[in-house]
Amino acid sequence: MVPFRFILAATDFSAHGNNAVWRAAEMARQSGARMGIVHVVDPAGYQVMREWRMPSFQLDMKESRAKGQLHKLAIDVANAYGLTPSVHVKEGDVSEEVVRVAATADLLVLGRPHKRRFRDLFKARTSDQILRAGRPPVLVARNPVIGPYTKILVPIDFSACSDAALHAARRFAPETKLQLFHALDPAGETIMREAEVPASVVREVRAREDAGTLARMRRNVTRLGLDHRAMEYAVG
Repeated sequence: MVPFRFILAATDFSAHGNNAVWRAAEMARQSGARMGIVHVVDPAGYQVMREWRMPSFQLDMKESRAKGQLHKLAIDVANAYGLTPSVHVKEGDVSEEVVRVAATADLLVLGRPHKRRFRDLFKARTSDQILRAGRPPVLVARNPVIGPYTKILVPIDFSACSDAALHAARRFAPETKLQLFHALDPAGETIMREAEVPASVVREVRAREDAGTLARMRRNVTRLGLDHRAMEYAVG
């Protein structure tokens, strides 16, 4: 399994956004990958001034401040992790620009999405747009970094999407044991209980379904070319 070679973090300089930067740095150090940081300056707030043909002084200042903040953040990462991140300051739609820069990345790391403001109710969240449009796997870093991940849960439903998630998880942590989980539809069991089928029969049917699902999970892992012995399995 080819490890990640280039990990990109997107930040808006908030605490949540910078969680993504530090998580990407931790992972880049673990895997020996290159790292990049991207920040997008959204010019939408300055559109009125542009229409009035006023100088773009405010926008230029905002972009200049962003470059300064991004370089300082890169220096902090270099001092803490011994990495030299590439920095990318872009101007335009946030989701479009992040997706464009992430086209060459093996993994994109985002911070936890902000709570929606009223005007955001009329458009998709930036993170949702990136997930739909982006090419690489996306990791959302919800919490500050306190060390490398040690436990990874991969819910699977035997679809192509869950196969992709499993491959990404294996690349993400090649030495970590993965916990695979599949949720069974309880409709059949509910019908049996409502029909007053003896509890012992219900348990026996459930046990057979659990065993069959666990076997299918192992076969699926083998089909994907992964070592099923390096994983744990659960059905619920």
